[in-house]
Amino acid sequence: MKRIIVVAVLVVLFVSGIDAGFADSQSEASVAFTEDSHPWSIAYRDYFLTRTARQGDLTLSIEESVYQPEQAEDLLLQVVEDMQVIASLLPVVDKTCTVYVVETLLHGAIEQTGDALYCTADDILSGAYRAELIEMMAEIPAYWKCAGLSGFLFGSSVDTAALRSYYEQAEDLDLLSLFPAYFLNVFASEEEMLVARNTAVSLTDTIISQYGMDTFLQTDRSEDRQDFLSSLGVGREYSDPYAETLAEYAYAFWEKEYPLVVTTDRSDTFYIRYGEGDLDSPAQVRAFLYEANVGVEAVLNGIANEAPEYLQTVLDNYNPVRVYYDPAVSSRISMCWVEIELGKSRHYFYEMMHILIQQPSNGRPVYDLESWKYQAIAQYLSIAFYQPTSMKKNYHSVIQEYLDLYSDPDNIADIEAKSLDEHYLHLAQEYLRSYGALPENWMDFDIGSYWKVAARVQMEEQLANDGAELEWAQSIGSLSYWKIRKTGGNELTYSQAYSLADYLIEAQGLSPFLQYCLEDTEFDEAFGLSYEEAKEAWLNTMEIQTEDSEDMAVSP
Repeated sequence: MKRIIVVAVLVVLFVSGIDAGFADSQSEASVAFTEDSHPWSIAYRDYFLTRTARQGDLTLSIEESVYQPEQAEDLLLQVVEDMQVIASLLPVVDKTCTVYVVETLLHGAIEQTGDALYCTADDILSGAYRAELIEMMAEIPAYWKCAGLSGFLFGSSVDTAALRSYYEQAEDLDLLSLFPAYFLNVFASEEEMLVARNTAVSLTDTIISQYGMDTFLQTDRSEDRQDFLSSLGVGREYSDPYAETLAEYAYAFWEKEYPLVVTTDRSDTFYIRYGEGDLDSPAQVRAFLYEANVGVEAVLNGIANEAPEYLQTVLDNYNPVRVYYDPAVSSRISMCWVEIELGKSRHYFYEMMHILIQQPSNGRPVYDLESWKYQAIAQYLSIAFYQPTSMKKNYHSVIQEYLDLYSDPDNIADIEAKSLDEHYLHLAQEYLRSYGALPENWMDFDIGSYWKVAARVQMEEQLANDGAELEWAQSIGSLSYWKIRKTGGNELTYSQAYSLADYLIEAQGLSPFLQYCLEDTEFDEAFGLSYEEAKEAWLNTMEIQTEDSEDMAVSP
């Protein structure tokens, strides 16, 4: 109550002064709304005619289709008053701010980009736009703080009983992180967005009341969230394993038509859309961003420990990467633009390893490329030091699905009529033969075990068909965009390439394989034996014998 009274007094004092000043300017000359337009831009991809007025540091532009002279002056006065309240209580940046009043929001939500804000007339009159106005004026990086301040400064009421009920019953407390996606209708439900905003207002009140505005603006602490839960009477412990890793990240909404844009502490930028069954909730997006960070860090630490002489080369390859997640596209990389397109989040590590382990520019003709080794090392590094949960869940569920089908004889007859399913059923059966049982918990599953079984199954089927290429598992040479030779490793499938790389690295260590890739040396120079000898020895470890084969082993 004390906080509301103090703010109310300040608002009365400042707004009364504002009204007088605004009235004086009106009495001398009425503010004129002149014809103008909003240009199409990358930031806001729409062109429309406007009526525009300027008052101090504010430019108010109203889309012509909704312009009403009397309402326009009310809107201008309301925005000026709101800006004065914000400037009186927060440190703001000295700049001109533009508020666009539109008929229909481009993405169905209020948007703020740079020094421009897009909202409807109702958003201004109801105050719904104030979080974005605070974000624009004060440039506070944490959106939840802007949302919280919009309620704190303007006296919004919060249903604490509803908040208490939510946090007592919630499956987890991830929403209390107030991750930006919880404020986006693309990722969050209406209930989640309402709880997020009310939490932001109540948490803001709790922190400012106890520690003051400066502490609120300068810190973002887990213990404050614990205090908030206690103030609600919720007897649960709050912990956030992602908080430290994501603390220095910057977030933005609706850039390049992507609802959420995240810039990491390494200056990588993630452009993220909604992905059904993948990145379809704020919690899933947070987990992906966390694993993207710690996974790459684990790879770099692994290289530092096992092949330190190549760490600097790998770091030099690591320029800031732009990652575009869109479930409508196929995953691929563009070395030229240092970009990754992701169709599934679990493909990130594989594609990212291609950025870290690049082929040197040595003028080798395209036909002669040993593409297999870059595919192999990308797969190996993507799981050797850190296995992402999304990948483990995916491969574990694939095997479990076919094992469940295998347990029912009626299903087997149906599967055998479909060649693709028949291959995967064979793979599931071979997994059981090799490992005895599938771990009950996906967390205990090793992705490499799946790929190695897949490599053996594919090799057995190839040998049974006189070495013919498989329709369901084509060679790297066949799948390459470039017309490259299908020998010297390029005849392998992706799973086989991983399995061979795993065999070589286990026998000789990581350094020879990185030499083979980063220095683009000949195979025998890196490993001390020919490719054919190494391949034969690898086949022997899988209990696969080629005609006239002899046991061979890679030098330790």
